[in-house]
Amino acid sequence: MKRLISLLAVASMLMGVWAQDDVQIAPAEKYSVTTNGFWHNWFVSADATWSAFYSQERALVAPFRKFPSGSEHTNMGLSLAFGKWFTPGLGLRTKLGLWQWGKEEQGIGGDKFWSLNEQVLFNLSNLLRGYNEQRLWNLIPYIGAGINRNMSHSHYSTQLSAGLLNTFRIKI
Repeated sequence: MKRLISLLAVASMLMGVWAQDDVQIAPAEKYSVTTNGFWHNWFVSADATWSAFYSQERALVAPFRKFPSGSEHTNMGLSLAFGKWFTPGLGLRTKLGLWQWGKEEQGIGGDKFWSLNEQVLFNLSNLLRGYNEQRLWNLIPYIGAGINRNMSHSHYSTQLSAGLLNTFRIKI
């Protein structure tokens, strides 16, 4: 019985040695993801925006049948954002937008607004083609949600956002 147990113990050790010979370590792949510390991959941006506004009255009359046009429905604004890339293909950003609808001379009242929303960024260039630090152009669609505040009438509303962000690498 001692011999049988000793033979099984030696056989089990040999099986482990044979299994180690077949293990191969895969080479680093182009699509592998390495995460960095909390303070890495942060970004800040500032931009000018163009927005179209659907009021509740307009939505009841013709909901999304005609794109709002004219200075009483569209306007330019400024926005500031900061965010973090968690992987080369996935990031989050918080965006604050400031703008004003209409002008006093148009009789609209010049309502002032701000919006704050959180957006999920998908870097399609990195997701589909792999990370490349030297890439000249990145296509980044995003979706998000947040709040609007009408400063003139002290009213809050929800906001949904979607869009395309294009980034270009400038070689200096």
